[in-house]
Amino acid sequence: MGVTPISKDIYHLHMVAMVVCSIIGVVVFGVMIYSLFHHRKSKGYKAASFHDNFHLEVLWSIILS
Repeated sequence: MGVTPISKDIYHLHMVAMVVCSIIGVVVFGVMIYSLFHHRKSKGYKAASFHDNFHLEVLWSIILS
């Protein structure tokens, strides 16, 4: 914390902004996590099964490299 009155005011302003941003972040992540668990489509669904194609994966790796 600073010595001058202006530096104390700036520090206070910084702490207020940090608290406000932290509260917004907690609310946003809370709503996001709630939505991910509450609205997930996988309730009662069976996952799709995928089969590997070795030659296609090799070709894809060559193209991307």
